[in-house]
Amino acid sequence: MILGFFCFGSTTIGMGHVSRCIGLANAAQSRIPDLHVVFEVDDDPDALAMLARRRPGDEIRPRTTAALPQGPWDILVVDRLAVPAEDMATLRGRASCLVSIDDVGPGHWEADIAVNCLYGCRTPRPPHSRTDDLSGIRWALLPPALWEQVHEHRPRPTRLLLAQGSGDPHGLLPRLVEILAPVAKVRPGLGLDILTGPSFHRHEPLDTMLARAEIPFRRHHAVPSSWSVLAAADVAVSSAGITACELAALGVPMVLVTGESKEVETARMLDDLGAATAVGLFEPERTAALTAAVIELLDSEQKRHAMGEAGRQAVERHAAEIILDRAIALARSGRDM
Repeated sequence: MILGFFCFGSTTIGMGHVSRCIGLANAAQSRIPDLHVVFEVDDDPDALAMLARRRPGDEIRPRTTAALPQGPWDILVVDRLAVPAEDMATLRGRASCLVSIDDVGPGHWEADIAVNCLYGCRTPRPPHSRTDDLSGIRWALLPPALWEQVHEHRPRPTRLLLAQGSGDPHGLLPRLVEILAPVAKVRPGLGLDILTGPSFHRHEPLDTMLARAEIPFRRHHAVPSSWSVLAAADVAVSSAGITACELAALGVPMVLVTGESKEVETARMLDDLGAATAVGLFEPERTAALTAAVIELLDSEQKRHAMGEAGRQAVERHAAEIILDRAIALARSGRDM
């Protein structure tokens, strides 16, 4: 069986799309013995390096043109935003099963299975569509290995985690250190953890700000498994992408602040579920709200516990397996099964 991934992935956009597809590929490996995996991904050195490191046996096709993937595919997963409907219809003709992830436009309704865990589709379902529509944080496609991590609730917080995805594309981490270092300074025993991925390259401004902060800190850069770092946090300040879904699944209470406007919707969804406090876009006038939200979590054991439990309940542990099983059945039996 041929499983294809047509996905975003760059230092500017972030690595969440690639990381999510890698997790799906790993889950598929245990379900399909004769699996051949093909990645069609942006020609970005960080994305290609991540794939080479985590999926060394797969066929990797760096995209240098705007041409659509040719196929044929048994299953094709499209993890890109707002793909034109006509392009998705073309891709549907080249795959036995077409899966769309987080497409907010009309292309969403051309897929056999459409998964929107971060952003809601803004286009009403057209009459012709037979799409299996799976929407909401519940369907965050998290890798099985994440669930092996255990987050322990501690009465007294000792670790405050700062994370802005793999690459911190908006350069928020130095500012977050500057804003939150005074909060940590007056709490004996509380240290900062700063998590960055392989696509992070703004080391100098972050290191400079950490040196000025004069508080205990640990930097975790391009670690083999970021999930152990996430699970060890008592409170996290995170962007509102895949990392926020991972924190929710682990039961880590969090404050969400982002430089990406489209992530505001995700932050609100998690806030509505009780799994996070959403500050929204990072702006100077929201600094006080950010600080207050972090202090409230650090000082309230009851709120941390309640938020962590809400996060665990918000995410379906077996989402990846459920979606893969549906896709495999459709690919093997045909669309008219």
